[in-house]
Amino acid sequence: MAQPRTSSIINEAEARAAALRSIESQLDFGPSLSIRVYLETINDARTKLGNLNDLAARLDTERDGFREVESKVQDLSSRILKAVQARFGSDSDEYKMAGGTVRSERKRPVRRSKEEGGVPGNV
Repeated sequence: MAQPRTSSIINEAEARAAALRSIESQLDFGPSLSIRVYLETINDARTKLGNLNDLAARLDTERDGFREVESKVQDLSSRILKAVQARFGSDSDEYKMAGGTVRSERKRPVRRSKEEGGVPGNV
C-alpha cells in the first residue's frame, strides 16, 4: 500500500503563517498578499493533498482487485486451452485456433557440439 504523501512546502508555509500571525494577526501587504489569503491557499493545498491521498488509497484497492481478477482470467485461459487440447488433441486445428502451439510446429532445441562451445564452463 502506498504511503500517504506529505508536503514539506505546506508544512513550511504553515510554520511561516504562524510566525507572521505572531507579528500581527491581520498582516496585509496589499491585494492577495495578506495572512487571510495565505491561510486560505494553504488550506486549499492541504485539502487537495488529502484528496490525493484518498485517491491513492482507492487506487491501491482497485489495483489489488484487478490483479486478483486478472489472475483468475489467466487461470481460466490456461484451463480452457488444456480442455481444448484434451478434447481435440495437441496437434489439431482447433487447438491452434484456441491459441495453442501444435506439436508439429514447435521449434526443436538446437544442440551444439563440444567443438562449437556447446558445453558451458569449457573455454
